[in-house]
Amino acid sequence: MFLVAAPLCMGQTRMAISYPDLDQKDQVVHISYHIADSRPSDRFSVRLLLTNQQGERIDARTLSGDVGPEVHGGGEKRIAWDAGADSVSLADPIDIRILVKALTPTRRELLALEEAQLEKEAQAQMERESLVSGGVPGAAIQAQPQIKTFTRGGLVFRSLLYPGWGLSVVERKPHWIKGLAAYSCVAGSVVLNRKAIETYGQIADFEDYPSKDERYQKAVMQDNFSEILAYTAAGIWLADFVWTLIGTRGIQTFEVHPKMDPLSHAPMIGLTYRF
Repeated sequence: MFLVAAPLCMGQTRMAISYPDLDQKDQVVHISYHIADSRPSDRFSVRLLLTNQQGERIDARTLSGDVGPEVHGGGEKRIAWDAGADSVSLADPIDIRILVKALTPTRRELLALEEAQLEKEAQAQMERESLVSGGVPGAAIQAQPQIKTFTRGGLVFRSLLYPGWGLSVVERKPHWIKGLAAYSCVAGSVVLNRKAIETYGQIADFEDYPSKDERYQKAVMQDNFSEILAYTAAGIWLADFVWTLIGTRGIQTFEVHPKMDPLSHAPMIGLTYRF
């Protein structure tokens, strides 16, 4: 699983912030910038690091605009700094750096998004049923289906027991055929392995070399086919396991997520499991 997810880390890059555009009016400095490839739903923590020519930090308190613990992405961002109110002279060079940190959504926010999505789907379902029933009161309520919930860990566990079981539950498609093929390969591998052992044991019953060699070659062939079926079954199990992980990404119970280490800027892999 680690090797499957590791190549995703190679695509991780540091957050791209455009070069800030500065404009000074009297004692107010206007700073504009962009957060590349960000969306309005993304949230960031933005702060300014100001230092003078000696490298000493300047305490900027009168800041306004797109700065603070929660700034949404997308579009051009603007920050206004009243240097005069902070008693800072703009006659000397000042180094201005924008520090941006991406904020991950909290568990409460994820649950709120899931509930909103469920409510939206339920409302759409009721509207469709209302059209089918011809607008008769009570008809849509009687036809409303029950909503089933699943955990990602439970679906993955089902797929480990029987390939295709987990995806069949979620997608309502015949993924169970993969399980039938996997167990058929296992059964065939066991049968051929036993036949190979039996055939090899019959070599002692013959005295002439051609007959012994014929039995030996048959035993080797049966053993080879037994191994091929065993490897095929293992491949089906592994492919369905990865397929189930990818197909149930929307169920945030078990997560494998690449990320960048904020200090060394090295790619890493995070593993999260919510009970």
